[in-house]
Amino acid sequence: MKKQVPSVCAVIITFFPDLGNLRNLVESLNEQVDSIVIVDNGSSDSMELFVSKLDIESKPAVLSLGENLGIGH
Repeated sequence: MKKQVPSVCAVIITFFPDLGNLRNLVESLNEQVDSIVIVDNGSSDSMELFVSKLDIESKPAVLSLGENLGIGH
């Protein structure tokens, strides 16, 4: 029986992030995990547009909450 390797997902919570820092974080995590999810708490910038411009093969999934619901939500 073949042993299954667990997958790892990184979750990034944002609220008006510095996009340069976010890009660096996503690019760094991309090489360390199987998938990335960005949960955005109502930033005015479009996270979908930001993600579409990333120069990485596996794009992060984006959950836009539309308002600042906080990390516990």
